[in-house]
Amino acid sequence: MVEPTQGSQSGGGEKDPNVKIHVKAQRPPARQTTSDFSTDLGNALYPSLRLAGFAGGSGVLFGGFTGILTATKYPIIRAISTGVQFSTFAATFDVSRSSILHYFGGDVSPKQKVQASAAAGALGGALASTIRGALRAAPSAIIFAAFGATGQWAYTRNKAHNMNRGPENKNAEKHSWLNSRFSPVKVLTDKEYNEMLQEKLLNVNAQIALIDESIEALRQQEREEAAKATGEKEKPKSGSS
Repeated sequence: MVEPTQGSQSGGGEKDPNVKIHVKAQRPPARQTTSDFSTDLGNALYPSLRLAGFAGGSGVLFGGFTGILTATKYPIIRAISTGVQFSTFAATFDVSRSSILHYFGGDVSPKQKVQASAAAGALGGALASTIRGALRAAPSAIIFAAFGATGQWAYTRNKAHNMNRGPENKNAEKHSWLNSRFSPVKVLTDKEYNEMLQEKLLNVNAQIALIDESIEALRQQEREEAAKATGEKEKPKSGSS
């Protein structure tokens, strides 16, 4: 960066030989240190590792349960191997899907999300299945790719349907299968729910009033019996006198 200390030219348009020019050296951009890179990497991998931990715990429980039911000779080994499979699939699926979506860019289309989930499912299924044999990698990749694509497609479709619901579809619940005559349950609106609560509150108040009347009747009966007993005790005293 060049900054002249005085006017760079004299009044006649010629350069002034007495002008001093100071050159400021620009600092190079700060490089990312090893600690910053480790922090960014940890923040990127933490969700995947947490998901892998939850999946691994679920796999251990599932493997131990199925090992006991099937009378496996070594249920503990079955539980551990199943937990490793679950955690491997979860971590691989999450990391590969996030990487593919990052490669596509910020504005990702629904089709690209389906492709990313299918590819991540294929990779995760193939890696997880190699724990029990390399021959299972190809069939598992095909199956989990289909599962990933189908699940992503259903999720995207349902999300788009919920976002596109306008004011004209506010009463769409009235036409739901839950309101059919064959359904044991019914979808209630806020007004119907409030009316139902009011009816129940009135019923409770009526029950409380009946209970209060019963208690008052019992107290009146006790008072009459106490008065009668007191009168019978006073009669012998008056007769003896």
